[in-house]
Amino acid sequence: MTPSTRKIWKQALESRGVWIRAIKLGATVGVIQMALNQGDYWLKGAVTTAVVIKTIMTPIVTFGVSLYAATETRVEQMKNEKSGK
Repeated sequence: MTPSTRKIWKQALESRGVWIRAIKLGATVGVIQMALNQGDYWLKGAVTTAVVIKTIMTPIVTFGVSLYAATETRVEQMKNEKSGK
């Protein structure tokens, strides 16, 4: 990653909108995935340490993917604005 690319990514990550978009999408999709993947264990009362860890990790991973996607989108917007597209 070049210094100029790092600078653009840093600027994008400082954007409040990027974080809001990532939180909204990450939370929504994370909760849905969590319910689909581990909900039956919670409903049956068959909760193990592994189920708890997966339940916690699912929205965290989803948030990370959402943050990356939102940041990448903002970086592309910034590059387009800079080049006049």
